[in-house]
Order: sequence, then C-alpha cells, then structure tokens
Amino acid sequence: MELRSLVIFSLLILSLWLASLAALNHYPVGTELDHIQLIRTPAADFTFKWITRLGEVWIYFIVAIYFGLHRRFGKVGQVALLGSLVMVLSMALKLYFAHPRPALAWAGFGQMASIPGVTWRATLDSFPSGHTMSAVVIFGWLALRSRNGFFAALSALTAGLVGFSRIYLAEHFLKDVSMGLITGLALLWIYWRVQWALDPGRHAKPGISSDHSSSK
Repeated sequence: MELRSLVIFSLLILSLWLASLAALNHYPVGTELDHIQLIRTPAADFTFKWITRLGEVWIYFIVAIYFGLHRRFGKVGQVALLGSLVMVLSMALKLYFAHPRPALAWAGFGQMASIPGVTWRATLDSFPSGHTMSAVVIFGWLALRSRNGFFAALSALTAGLVGFSRIYLAEHFLKDVSMGLITGLALLWIYWRVQWALDPGRHAKPGISSDHSSSK
C-alpha cells in the first residue's frame, strides 16, 4: 500500500529531523563540523563524496529514463514535476534566507584538510540544503511507488546519509540539513495529497473502474 510505505519513510525522516533539532538545541552552530573533522578518514572522504551525489539532479534523470524505457510516461512526468518543484523551492528559500556557507561562516574552515574532487563555495546560499531536500523527495517518491516497507526504510536511510554527507563535506551546517529534511518531506506530502485528490480512480463508483467502457 502506497500510504504505508510513505508513512514508514516519513516517520524515519521525522526521527532524523527531531534528532537534528535536539542537537541544534544543545550545540552551537559549527561545532558539528568541528567534531566531524576528528573522525575524518580518506575512505570516508571518498564514500561521502559519492553519497552526496545522490541528492543531485542526475538521479532524477536516471529514474525518469528507467520509467521512460518501460513506457510509463506518467511516472516520467511526475519525476520531472517533482524535480522542478525541488529546484524552485530550494532556490527561493536560499535567496530569501541568504545564509552563508561554512566556507564563509565556520571558524575552522581554514584548518580543514582538502578533499580530492570537492570544491567549496563561499556563497550565501547555505539554508536550506538543496541536496538533502532533493534526496528526501526523490527517495520518498520511490518509496511511495515501491509499496514496500523495507525499501521505504532503506530509502529514508539513503536520504539521511545524503544529508549527513553535506555536513561531513563541510558544504552545509546541521541547521541547513535539518531544514532540507523537513521541507523535502513537506513537499512530498503535499504532492501525494494533491495527486490523491486528483486521482480519477477514487471518484469511481464501487465495482466500476475509471476506464470503464459501456461497450461489450
């Protein structure tokens, strides 16, 4: 059942969000980056450098191509719509809040060792994390379509790891990732609710399908 998968995914994302709020309530912004520098390893650098890419636009193209090859063009349209909504909402919020990225606002940035293949941006577009929002939406949508509780849990874990990767790579603060989690989840639920309301099948009379034909 779609709703069951969505609920499982959402409860796990909400748990991560609440944990992030608890951490933000106890630790000053930036201390999370200080702590992560103590546990960094070359293997983790390499791993999270690739995990973070699961929140980029190419994942939407891969999913869309998959459904396109299976001639499920309605799903292709849904993926395109969700990707566009994420892009617009993320950019709008970043422009509105204009929070500095760690490269500008974190005192420990100057002492951070470089990560091969990672270029830091000293810009005012840190809040919220677009990668995190994007990962929550696309993996939440996949969980919704899977109708599988285990896959939903795995999808939530993947989205959470994308969020953590943004902090590990010093691209974002925890507050940015926290906002990305909840805005992505809110967008996913709004999408599901609108789609449910517009579904012609739910308006059909019992025993009559939405594509019922009177001819025999």
